[in-house]
Amino acid sequence: MDRSEEINELAAALSKFQGEFRAVAKDAENPYFKSKYADLTAHLEVALPLLSKHGLSLLQMPCGDGQDAAMQTMLMHESGQYISQIDRMKPAKNDAHGIGSADTYLRRYGLSIYGAYADDDDGNKAVEEEDYSKIPAEDILIDFGKYKDMGLTLGEVATRGGHLGKGYIKWGAFNHKNLELRAKFAEVWAKHSDPLDNTYIEEFLQDANDLSEVTALESLLTDEQEENFGEQIAAIKKDLEINNA
Repeated sequence: MDRSEEINELAAALSKFQGEFRAVAKDAENPYFKSKYADLTAHLEVALPLLSKHGLSLLQMPCGDGQDAAMQTMLMHESGQYISQIDRMKPAKNDAHGIGSADTYLRRYGLSIYGAYADDDDGNKAVEEEDYSKIPAEDILIDFGKYKDMGLTLGEVATRGGHLGKGYIKWGAFNHKNLELRAKFAEVWAKHSDPLDNTYIEEFLQDANDLSEVTALESLLTDEQEENFGEQIAAIKKDLEINNA
């Protein structure tokens, strides 16, 4: 995450905004779970007027490289202070439609910069109560981690989420509390798994700032990589736990 040298005025305004902001009701349908999630328009209709009220503004700019989709989200204060983050994912298809769909997901996820979370609708059942027996594994909506409220399926996370997305899939394959879902995660993991490159690991750890993403990366390491990077990852996780406490 990037930020201005000072963010005291932005932080004060954001605190007031979050004190008034209410979770966004889910209004978009998921055809497989027969459940709902809040789409981008629903988030912005609630958030933008309230952000403006407190001297805050939001700017989102695509910044992909032609292969991966990427979205820079900036939260700015009228004082000139700002915070910024870039989120990335690999489109299912490298064409206008695929990149456009990925950009929409990234815009929605980027709203977490000011604490946007979707409200569960009353009719949404718990994960354990869903019947997955007839749903193709890749069409099952992911239900944990940073992807939980993004409306993404296992297949979309596996194909668009890069190595970290696959890390979440692997976590579900070994740890999901619902055994039937664990098998579905394992099916997708087996299809899409591939080894991590050591250079990628080194570059990722240099800029790591999210504990859940470090954990996802850790789940993908080979035994040799765990031996080589284990101490470094443990130190990073400890620092992030302290910072998030």
